[in-house]
Amino acid sequence: VNGNQTSDSAALSGAAYVFMRKAGVWKQQAYLKASDADWHDRFGACVAVSGDTVAVGAPYASATYVFVRKGDAWTQQDSMLPSGCPCALSGDTLVVGTSIYERSAGIWTQTSSLSGGDSWGGIAISGDTIVLGSVVFERQGAGWSQKVALKSLASDAGMQSTGSVAISGSRIVVIGQPANAAYVFLREGEVWKQEALLKAENATPGAGFGTSVAISGATIVVGAIGEASKATGVGGDPLDKSAPESGAAYIFGLQAGAWTQKAYLKASNTSAWAHFGVSVAVSGVTVMVGADEEDGIKSAFASDLALDSGAVYAFGLNAGCDDNNPCTDDACSAGSCLHTANAAPCDDGNACTVDSCTAGTCVHAPAPDGSGCGSSQACAAATCTPFSPPPGMALIPAGTFWMGCNASNDGNCGSKEVPQHKVTLSAYEIDQLETTVAQYQTCVAAGACTPAVGSSGKPCPWAKAGDDANPATCLTWAQARAYCTWRGAGYDLPTEAQWEMAARGTCEMNGSTASDPDCKTKMRVFPASDVAVHCDLAVMWEGPMWDVFGPISVKPGCGMDGPWPGGSKPAGDSPYGLHDMAGNVWEWTRDAYAPYTAGDATDPDFSAGGAVERVARGGSFLDIDSFMRAAYRGPWTPPPYWDGWLAPNPSWWDNGDVGVRCVRSFP
Repeated sequence: VNGNQTSDSAALSGAAYVFMRKAGVWKQQAYLKASDADWHDRFGACVAVSGDTVAVGAPYASATYVFVRKGDAWTQQDSMLPSGCPCALSGDTLVVGTSIYERSAGIWTQTSSLSGGDSWGGIAISGDTIVLGSVVFERQGAGWSQKVALKSLASDAGMQSTGSVAISGSRIVVIGQPANAAYVFLREGEVWKQEALLKAENATPGAGFGTSVAISGATIVVGAIGEASKATGVGGDPLDKSAPESGAAYIFGLQAGAWTQKAYLKASNTSAWAHFGVSVAVSGVTVMVGADEEDGIKSAFASDLALDSGAVYAFGLNAGCDDNNPCTDDACSAGSCLHTANAAPCDDGNACTVDSCTAGTCVHAPAPDGSGCGSSQACAAATCTPFSPPPGMALIPAGTFWMGCNASNDGNCGSKEVPQHKVTLSAYEIDQLETTVAQYQTCVAAGACTPAVGSSGKPCPWAKAGDDANPATCLTWAQARAYCTWRGAGYDLPTEAQWEMAARGTCEMNGSTASDPDCKTKMRVFPASDVAVHCDLAVMWEGPMWDVFGPISVKPGCGMDGPWPGGSKPAGDSPYGLHDMAGNVWEWTRDAYAPYTAGDATDPDFSAGGAVERVARGGSFLDIDSFMRAAYRGPWTPPPYWDGWLAPNPSWWDNGDVGVRCVRSFP
């Protein structure tokens, strides 16, 4: 730091310069070099800043160096983090290429690696969100998981980033194909949607619009190094094309819900081949634009005395009139600043508030408790809080899957299981095991549940002495729901969608992504895999099922003597490690039976209404494999009829193979 700046003994070793603004004047504060500087390292090819930390990449040394400031002094904190460039920094998280480093007690350690995105498509990070090319990742516990591949409205094929991305709060900007433009995406809940497509008002072939991009709140800056006008400063004439590759930058602002071009920027000393716009940055009302082949020197800025020495230009938005309030449109008039209230969206960067402009003020109303705000988090009192599952429950992070049956990989699709449709769920928790006899008896002893004797009033055949570890059975839907809600705030029966995603996993768990249309064909058929369950995977009847006339053929399996203690078949666990999602006992959901409809759904819940049929899932010890498919739906009617068929054994009329597994939404 602050070594000999006049030495030229290490050609192309590179450097980075820190500038600070005081009283409106920018001054160099530090001169940064690698501690092991060597020729041709190109230290400074990429930089990232967050607070008092700067990361500088040296691609030809395959290294990244981290510097920190205390007071006005900068020191090198860490070095030789592999990769070099590109890099992005947010707080204590640094992304270099596809590697993620976390800082603890001043030490940087690689904690994760991203797959599924292209780092040369650009990198950006903001809090718990990383953009790698056009692929979005979110922090999940101690790791990171792929959330979505961004797609333009004009194409289902997905975005192809051309190398520049930026993120600010709930907005992402990707420079990409097919339009060679700036695509703006806005996060609504857990879904990223295209909000705008930005192009220069003076767009011309070869202008290089999108060489660089930056976003801060409601301001986007886009560089175009190939733009060729001779204009200077702000808002000049773009028609004189006598300065090839002089470059330009464009400022876009959000006003009344629409993005529009606000300013056209050129260097104050425009010259051909300067590449003004090769890099851009924005923070608040300040915009910085780099020109890596500018030729001037400090004492003669308009000269050509230092070939390709480079320069950075600072601009102020609205000449200082911006009050940094997204709920006002700001302009200078007759020497005064005018701030006019608007109805534009305002975003405080908190996914747990619902933000809107009212009379020129951004109002942040708390989002409903339990709303998803991350793959492993939910809102509580307007704060995004990690789930902390109680003992015996597993976290199901927010995610997307295809619900229902697809005939391309499941030859047993029933009419109740189609059409297949895409479902997105907020995070929730679910029991790892089916509720046991002992657990249900605790509720009975507390006076909150009634005995599990079935509708006939006879003792349940599977709840005798010594059966405490077996799953509770002979439960009506009302008894099952009463047990779950007795357990505390947020507890309930799972919806069908919650049960099925817990059994099958998300698109990512099935080798796909939420944005991939082929995810529907990749959803596993059974909880463990596409392989049909058998007695090594589930407590079941391994053979043809009975009908009302007696057995078709008897091939006794491991379920012939009743249910087994939970977790007896771990090889058949679901992707989340849940036991007995196939077989052992049926499990009530809170949904009333309704035919599926096409179209995407978010957190569907069909529990309302007084329908006779309630849906149970998963099959039981009395069933064959086709009933244990993750898509199979068992609409359950009052005994002795089930799904239109007379039960083959009177002992089963009392829901003798129906139990319960509870979920908990965020409390």
